[in-house]
Amino acid sequence: MPRQSVFDMPFSKVYGCFVAKAERKGRTKAEVDEVTAWLTGYGNVDAIGDVTYGQFLSSAPAWNPGAELITGSICGVRVETIQDPMEKKMRQLDKLVDDLAKGKPIEKVLYRLDRIERVKKYERLFDEALISHDPEKLALLETYYTSGQWSDDYEADERGELPPDLKRGVLSQDGLYDLLERIHSP
Repeated sequence: MPRQSVFDMPFSKVYGCFVAKAERKGRTKAEVDEVTAWLTGYGNVDAIGDVTYGQFLSSAPAWNPGAELITGSICGVRVETIQDPMEKKMRQLDKLVDDLAKGKPIEKVLYRLDRIERVKKYERLFDEALISHDPEKLALLETYYTSGQWSDDYEADERGELPPDLKRGVLSQDGLYDLLERIHSP
């Protein structure tokens, strides 16, 4: 009997294996559902009909752009180096479930985009404020800089948790500080 491709297997069978893997390590089906929903955009995994795993992956309603931040090895394969789009999607979901099963906090497993989106937002404000010195933009930047969020973002960058191609002038201590000093100087 020829070996069946994982893409041709029933989704329910593959997903059952994910849940079993997580539960063996003390995690829950709800957590597997959460990481799956985050990655694929499926709201209710239990409502997915009789489809193959390949159909499940290729028909995902909203593949999370944060999936590109998923790195590391799963089954000896570096996720970030996979070229085939279907295999990459398969390994990305497998990696999330694997990280969950290894006991990582769900917030870390989900590779949250909140921080990246926040840095992008303030980077745009920073670029605009450098040119316009708009008081509203400067006030927003000052609030960000003096909040704990800026420090958290800066430290995350220092730990290498932000994508290397992310523009990050707003996280430059001197750049933002100097801009704010200029507006407060007479």
